[in-house]
Amino acid sequence: MAQQSKYSEGWLGLEQALGMRPILKGSALEMRKQYNELGRVLASQSPSPSTAVQAADRDVDGLKLRIYTPTHVGSGELLPIGVFAHAGGLVMGDIDSEDTLCRAVAEKTPSIIISVNYRLAPEHKSPAQLEDMANALRWAYGNASVFGGDRSKLFTIGTSAGGGLALAISRMTLLGQSSLPKDAVKGVVALAPVTMYPAKVPKKWAHRYLSYFENGEDVPIINRSAIDELFTAAVVREAGEKFFVGLDESTHRLFPPTYIVTCGVDPLRDDGAILAESFKFNGVKVKYDTYEGLPHMFWMFPSLPETSAFMSKLLDGVNYVLQKL
Repeated sequence: MAQQSKYSEGWLGLEQALGMRPILKGSALEMRKQYNELGRVLASQSPSPSTAVQAADRDVDGLKLRIYTPTHVGSGELLPIGVFAHAGGLVMGDIDSEDTLCRAVAEKTPSIIISVNYRLAPEHKSPAQLEDMANALRWAYGNASVFGGDRSKLFTIGTSAGGGLALAISRMTLLGQSSLPKDAVKGVVALAPVTMYPAKVPKKWAHRYLSYFENGEDVPIINRSAIDELFTAAVVREAGEKFFVGLDESTHRLFPPTYIVTCGVDPLRDDGAILAESFKFNGVKVKYDTYEGLPHMFWMFPSLPETSAFMSKLLDGVNYVLQKL
């Protein structure tokens, strides 16, 4: 069993209350079922949705979007737009999964958050997810005035694999590989993001890429086996730097202001830590927070003491990016 000393007291207390260590395991589809069930349980523990945010679902050529709009802003005031990609290893999750987080960011920053119900693997292999994000970003940019958004203040935001998508679609745009202007994306918020493919970590960073191995077994939420299974199901190996932005340092200098979060007891910790270091080295404005003693996406648990601190810092991080727009 992993050493308990590396976990925070809050997390150990949560495990004790649960009577178990929550972890996703098995096949990709089995993990999807487990993740959905966990989501249902946690949703019942979350506070009622704030009336300060209006959520409206919209279908854009078969792609479902959920638009979160704060209701307390002045009439006619145009707000920043965050295009959000949910977590789930490209296999799990939907626009309900991180409803609480999206509402909080929309209300407190304030901004308009557009959550994307991108297609999932294994039914839809990579790059279907990136294509859906590109379509959502293009729609948001082209229709900003319709929903009260300011397209000159467009940013991407995502969690875990969704954090990888937020970074990847920014890279795709700044390289001129989409129909949008190269400078359309003004900022990125990446929470516990995927940025590296383990077998292709650049030699420069190999000595720093340790968490995939150190936190590979008997850790909460996801371990190395789960990551490998999800990568295989989505067939992302072939995507290379188009999805794993950490593999291509030559483009890092082009990125807009970015906020990155990592978790200390997470196989993906060094994905975000290395990227933050590389971005800083290449002159990108970066804010970086890490949470020692806590596992991947710990903030999904409303009763965990550290969750409220995360939410406060998240808002600070998003505002850091917005202030740079």
